[in-house]
Amino acid sequence: MKKGYPAFIVSIAGVTVLYLLSIVIQPIPISLDKLPAFEGKQVEVTGIVTDIVLTTYNHQIISIRNIQTEPVANAIIFSEEPVDVDVDDVVTVQGKVQRYGKRWEIVVKDGSNIEISAPVAPSRVPLWRLSQDPEQYKNLPVSITGRVKSDTLSDAAFTLYDETRKYRITVLASPSALLDAEEGDRVLANGRLLYDSTRFSYYFLADKVMKVD
Repeated sequence: MKKGYPAFIVSIAGVTVLYLLSIVIQPIPISLDKLPAFEGKQVEVTGIVTDIVLTTYNHQIISIRNIQTEPVANAIIFSEEPVDVDVDDVVTVQGKVQRYGKRWEIVVKDGSNIEISAPVAPSRVPLWRLSQDPEQYKNLPVSITGRVKSDTLSDAAFTLYDETRKYRITVLASPSALLDAEEGDRVLANGRLLYDSTRFSYYFLADKVMKVD
């Protein structure tokens, strides 16, 4: 019976080593703003998808930003295998952090390391808050409410102002969404706040516009 002890001890030692190795190589959960401190390491991050590009080599470049409004942070996911993901989806990604030019990216070898959750529902944000801190909400799904200014109403755009008439923003939307819009109508618009670098200004890209009481 005693002869079996060494084999048993070796077996236990092997299991222990494998367990310790699994801990060592386990991706480290971090927030997007911490990426620079983990260059070359395997990490796990969660964010909301803001853009998707498929390269000519069938690789996928997924832009994400943090779900919370503070602190503002963005990252690029370079996936060697395309995954079925959409803008506004929440993704949890495991991969290796590396610097590519002036940006930080997470390289994902296997598409199964990108876990996709349901899209984030738009959060209601008053115009005055968007005006005070637009970077906090840029590219995130947002819902805004205000009144239509008729002299700026066109087939694809209008100006939305708040009840105080102090804050306003240009809203771009599909013509079908604006068929019934008139001067003074109070509407709710779901979409995202974007920045036009050629005009040095923010605008709101709406995917849904509806009248409200």
